[in-house]
Amino acid sequence: MASKRATAAQPAPTSTGGLIDSALEVLKNSSVPMRSHEINAALGREATPGQIESVRNTLDRAAKQQKLVTRPGRGTYAAV
Repeated sequence: MASKRATAAQPAPTSTGGLIDSALEVLKNSSVPMRSHEINAALGREATPGQIESVRNTLDRAAKQQKLVTRPGRGTYAAV
């Protein structure tokens, strides 16, 4: 009978702000406001609607707090 090798599970990342931190870094390095699909591409994420929507939702939440991100135009984001 063949034995099964157990693999250790990878620990989950401890930082909950990973996406917002990465997106903010992209925005800080940009001289112009960016759209969520551009930020998603700059982060090297898969260009699926779900991935782009998660960037958009994350940035919308940050923009509502008005501390980290602004929305200078419809669908665009810029770092404060």
